[in-house]
Amino acid sequence: MVTGQSLSDYTEQEFIALLKRIMGNDETEEEESRLVFHFNSICGHPEGSDLIFYPPVDTDDSAEGIN
Repeated sequence: MVTGQSLSDYTEQEFIALLKRIMGNDETEEEESRLVFHFNSICGHPEGSDLIFYPPVDTDDSAEGIN
Protein backbone atom coordinates (compact mmCIF):
# COMPACT_ATOMS: atom_id res chain seq x y z
CA MET A 1 0.00 0.00 0.00
CA VAL A 2 1.32 3.39 -0.99
CA THR A 3 0.71 6.00 1.67
CA GLY A 4 -0.37 9.52 0.78
CA GLN A 5 1.20 12.68 2.10
CA SER A 6 -2.10 14.08 3.38
CA LEU A 7 -5.64 12.96 4.06
CA SER A 8 -6.80 14.52 0.80
CA ASP A 9 -4.53 12.08 -1.09
CA TYR A 10 -6.84 9.20 -0.08
CA THR A 11 -10.17 8.14 -1.45
CA GLU A 12 -12.63 7.01 1.20
CA GLN A 13 -11.97 3.36 0.31
CA GLU A 14 -8.19 3.84 0.53
CA PHE A 15 -8.50 5.50 3.93
CA ILE A 16 -10.73 2.68 5.20
CA ALA A 17 -8.15 0.18 3.90
CA LEU A 18 -5.44 2.02 5.87
CA LEU A 19 -7.56 1.85 9.03
CA LYS A 20 -8.27 -1.85 8.48
CA ARG A 21 -4.53 -2.52 8.14
CA ILE A 22 -3.87 -0.75 11.43
CA MET A 23 -6.75 -2.52 13.17
CA GLY A 24 -6.16 -5.95 11.64
CA ASN A 25 -3.13 -7.20 13.57
CA ASP A 26 -1.70 -8.65 10.36
CA GLU A 27 1.29 -6.31 10.21
CA THR A 28 4.61 -6.58 11.96
CA GLU A 29 4.98 -4.37 15.01
CA GLU A 30 7.34 -2.14 13.05
CA GLU A 31 4.93 -1.78 10.12
CA GLU A 32 1.96 -1.15 12.40
CA SER A 33 3.93 1.56 14.23
CA ARG A 34 4.79 3.16 10.91
CA LEU A 35 1.14 3.11 9.82
CA VAL A 36 -0.05 4.54 13.16
CA PHE A 37 2.55 7.31 12.94
CA HIS A 38 1.39 8.02 9.38
CA PHE A 39 -2.27 8.07 10.47
CA ASN A 40 -1.44 10.54 13.24
CA SER A 41 0.43 12.77 10.82
CA ILE A 42 -2.42 12.97 8.28
CA CYS A 43 -5.64 12.66 10.29
CA GLY A 44 -5.73 16.20 11.66
CA HIS A 45 -7.80 15.12 14.66
CA PRO A 46 -6.56 16.03 18.16
CA GLU A 47 -7.24 12.49 19.41
CA GLY A 48 -5.17 10.93 16.61
CA SER A 49 -4.80 7.17 16.91
CA ASP A 50 -6.88 7.16 20.11
CA LEU A 51 -9.82 7.19 17.68
CA ILE A 52 -8.71 3.69 16.68
CA PHE A 53 -7.44 2.23 19.95
CA TYR A 54 -9.65 4.08 22.48
CA PRO A 55 -12.82 5.10 20.63
CA PRO A 56 -15.47 7.09 22.48
CA VAL A 57 -18.13 4.99 24.19
CA ASP A 58 -21.29 4.34 22.15
CA THR A 59 -19.68 5.07 18.79
CA ASP A 60 -19.09 2.90 15.75
CA ASP A 61 -15.50 1.76 16.25
CA SER A 62 -15.20 -0.03 12.90
CA ALA A 63 -12.93 1.33 10.18
CA GLU A 64 -15.99 2.72 8.45
CA GLY A 65 -17.19 4.40 11.65
CA ILE A 66 -13.86 6.10 12.32
CA ASN A 67 -13.94 7.48 8.83
